[in-house]
Amino acid sequence: VSVAPGLPLLPVLLVLAAATPPAAGEVRQSPLYTVTPEGGSINITCSVRVNGTLLGVHLRQSHLPAVRKVTYYDDENTPTVDARFRGRVVFSGTMDNLTITMQRLRPADTGAYFCEAIAEDGQGWGAGTTLVVTASARLLQGASWISPPLGIPPPPTCTRTLKALMDSPHFFPDTLSPAASACPGTQPTGFTFPVALALGCLLVVLGLAAMCVLKRRQIRNMCSARDRSTACVIYEDMSCSRRNTISIANHYQ
Repeated sequence: VSVAPGLPLLPVLLVLAAATPPAAGEVRQSPLYTVTPEGGSINITCSVRVNGTLLGVHLRQSHLPAVRKVTYYDDENTPTVDARFRGRVVFSGTMDNLTITMQRLRPADTGAYFCEAIAEDGQGWGAGTTLVVTASARLLQGASWISPPLGIPPPPTCTRTLKALMDSPHFFPDTLSPAASACPGTQPTGFTFPVALALGCLLVVLGLAAMCVLKRRQIRNMCSARDRSTACVIYEDMSCSRRNTISIANHYQ
């Protein structure tokens, strides 16, 4: 699994703090951080409390040195969505408590997203949501789709079909068409189970090692010098005694 490169959250906050006027109210945003697989979805909630009249709510994506618009919502007009996210955004709630659902996420969607409240006397920003979208296993095989195993060239129809899919803005590897799935090299490889088995064995070994360390510490604490139990005293007396226990002949017999 690979992670698409994202923008750090701290530089974006610094840019926003330097470039925007004082906040006109309070904007609470959640979640602060989330990781989702490719093709998944995320709910970003913007709760707004302003001093004046709330005009609308933007959702923006950090793209230094600028901040790009993703959506705009108000209660009176039709919401607007950027072309990159068109058909993948659903709104629910009201303008002052808005939930924006982003669906069919792609690795390119990785980044920091900010709620921006627009009021009559100014604007306010949320703390931001850092989104990381992990690439699916089938996407990682993109090179083998065009060059199948053993160097066998794919049929011309497969080459054209796969190239059109990968160039399409609505391309999602987990929902291949029957024509594309029939092409050689598009079937997922079976490396998931061995990796999961190795990780499971590693976790078991680490757990046993931790239990042994804790057990040794527990025994040491039981036999500490300040508060020794009866069992420890008896053990120490029997193990540390240097008295000669060899039997001595009885001279009176």
